[in-house]
Amino acid sequence: MTQRPGIKWIVSKCISCQACLLVCPSEALHLHEGKVTFNGNKCDSSHFCIQVCFTDALEKTDFGDNSKN
Repeated sequence: MTQRPGIKWIVSKCISCQACLLVCPSEALHLHEGKVTFNGNKCDSSHFCIQVCFTDALEKTDFGDNSKN
């Protein structure tokens, strides 16, 4: 399996402002029962979400670590 840069979602920092939902081209971020959720398997690592997240709930990773904290 080839490793590629990815995005790490830090649940404890997310306030579900939904800014990331507007810019995610791969629909890896969704709204479920009023909370933002992240599906790392759908993530294309475009990093647009990182650019708009003002709480730093999304971080760039070196090798596809899409885990949650």
